[in-house]
Amino acid sequence: MRALTKLTVLSVVTAVVALPLAGSEAPVAAEKGKPFGLDKVIAFYAGLGIKSQTFIGGDNWKGWKAWTERGGVVYRGMTAGFLSKNVDEGSDILANLDFGGNPNPVVCIDEFGWDYDGAKDRHTAAILKAVHRKTPELKIAIYQMRGPVAPELAAVYRDTVELVMLETYIDLNDAWLIAFQLQAARLTGLLDRSVLALGLGAEAEDASRGLLGWEWTRTAEALDQQVRLIRMVAPESPGVAFFGKFLTGDRAMHMTDEELEAICNRFNEYPTDGTGLKAELLELGKTFTKRYEEAAVFCSSEFVLPHWTYEGTPHADAPMRVTRVLMMNLGEKDAKGIKVRLRGPWKGSEVWAEGPVDIPARSVVVALLPLLPGKSYRGWLGTEIMEVDAPPGCEVFNFKDSRYHGKRDSEVTQQAKATKADAESAAPERPAVSTETLPTPLPDQRAEAGVSRPDEWTSEKRRVTVATPDGEQEKEITYHKNTIGMEFVKIPAGEFMMGSPPGESDRDDDEGPQHKVRITKPFYMGAHEVTQAAYEKLMGNNPANFKGASNPVEEVSWSDAAEFCRRLSAREGAAYYLPTEAEWEYACRAGTTTPFYTGATISANLANYNGDFAYGKGSKGVYRKKTTPVGSFPANSWGLYDMHGNAWERCQSLYMQHPYRADDGRENLRATGDRVLRGGGWECEPNYCRSADRSRTSRAHSSHGSGFRVVLRAE
Repeated sequence: MRALTKLTVLSVVTAVVALPLAGSEAPVAAEKGKPFGLDKVIAFYAGLGIKSQTFIGGDNWKGWKAWTERGGVVYRGMTAGFLSKNVDEGSDILANLDFGGNPNPVVCIDEFGWDYDGAKDRHTAAILKAVHRKTPELKIAIYQMRGPVAPELAAVYRDTVELVMLETYIDLNDAWLIAFQLQAARLTGLLDRSVLALGLGAEAEDASRGLLGWEWTRTAEALDQQVRLIRMVAPESPGVAFFGKFLTGDRAMHMTDEELEAICNRFNEYPTDGTGLKAELLELGKTFTKRYEEAAVFCSSEFVLPHWTYEGTPHADAPMRVTRVLMMNLGEKDAKGIKVRLRGPWKGSEVWAEGPVDIPARSVVVALLPLLPGKSYRGWLGTEIMEVDAPPGCEVFNFKDSRYHGKRDSEVTQQAKATKADAESAAPERPAVSTETLPTPLPDQRAEAGVSRPDEWTSEKRRVTVATPDGEQEKEITYHKNTIGMEFVKIPAGEFMMGSPPGESDRDDDEGPQHKVRITKPFYMGAHEVTQAAYEKLMGNNPANFKGASNPVEEVSWSDAAEFCRRLSAREGAAYYLPTEAEWEYACRAGTTTPFYTGATISANLANYNGDFAYGKGSKGVYRKKTTPVGSFPANSWGLYDMHGNAWERCQSLYMQHPYRADDGRENLRATGDRVLRGGGWECEPNYCRSADRSRTSRAHSSHGSGFRVVLRAE
């Protein structure tokens, strides 16, 4: 990876320690550590019939007498739609709520915590303070979105909010979020009224709402481990909250009501020393509870949000020239001179925001990182890569969301992988791996007819210029056109060596071991990346950043591409799908064994990539800084265009280690792991455009560097 250009930027940091704001109203009367006077908070987003719950809402607020007799607290639930009102109107909505005669009115508000002390959080704070002035007897609980409470909003919560439920809808792969949220609550003075809100079951898969079916807490064993971690990191936290418990089938909760009840009943009895935690989670707990004599920075790209300006309404948006990053320092000394950069997750992606950050000892800050010239905000939901440079003596704990970046390997796992890789590189050639067992697309991604009829397409033989290791040549290629004008080339069956040899320049470890793969049946592959014209014709919209009917569509996710395949299949009565990783590399190579189908190197006259850099003995060239119309450069020997550069291309396959096998689950369309990206893009250095280079991204992530092409079985 090339060194980053160092820019001089102004550090803009909000740092608020856990002290009451001057002139703030008196706190809501409540015994410390006992929100609403409850010895233990067991809360559900809606009443689920669990006897141990002590905080209930939904429609149950009308039956407050019966519930109060049980020793619980009833709340009236509502979402934060009133944030679209001005302060007086918004606070009136809350102050005038009907609580059915309940002398102890409680409202629980969903969807607070929008932008880390940005415009919407400041508007939220103003409404909360106004409500407290108008109806001091009204007690407020909130569901906090998007990570920890930023310090300025936390100061207002301390004066106006009785209970904070920190949304943490994860599985055990991201248990670090539990510890991070709780320690941040400690530093902002909210821990005695903060509980984790854990997701039960799995998120509903609904592409129209951007929900991808991520797994949450599904078993009693997993919940037991999460509660043990909560008690170890923050024994002062007064309980636990839950969201969900829905879905059926294999993605539902695999725990009974009795198991859930038992865990909730003994919440306060769980040990606070980590007893019973798995080794990795125990080590995680120690990391967050250790006393650090020097500075200790904890951070994650999960806590990166856009910066909105506030001009009369909380939703007014101006050009976002900074991004808001929440970080914390658990050390006893200030963390000074920290340098933070944000970049995309794909290989070769450029830094889009960077700047210096200072974090006082034992505090949470929100840093405003300037966006670099020509760059835009790209940080939703932890998809990006955060890079942190710290001075000597300052420890940095930089966590990643496994849903986008995979699980973090322990040193033992890393050593095991290295040993395995060494053994594989020294082993004799593996037998051929047949792709005969490649699954056909699942029912929701192919036409009911399930029969492709390319013989009914229009076909045309053309002489085209192709790039080969021996130079550019003229060759006759047959192109087949479907009903919406997309062109395809028939790729023959055959076999090839997948991956790169150990001596290939800029080779990454995940490209090996090189192994033989057999493609047992021919298939049709799109001659071009899917264009904006084709995408808009089928999908009805054009999300691309670099507009042009003949340019590749980008700013589309893996799920968007899969939906395109589904709709195209239904229209054509054929089974279109994204290429498997093996099919993609086989088609890209087109019989070559060199790093590129152009040979040992490549030039900017043959592909669209960052020509400021050269590969091997090649020369530098033009850097176009955007996509180009498909087919602007010579094709490979099989007539496929832009397999190197222009836009990264999405594959059907899950990102898994080589050797490639079609029967190991990597072609499971419903799996939730990262998917493979191939080919490099316009912004990449040429080494990322090699035939064997691999990258990865989540099903939800989209960028102006990533597109796709489609394939079709040749029946």
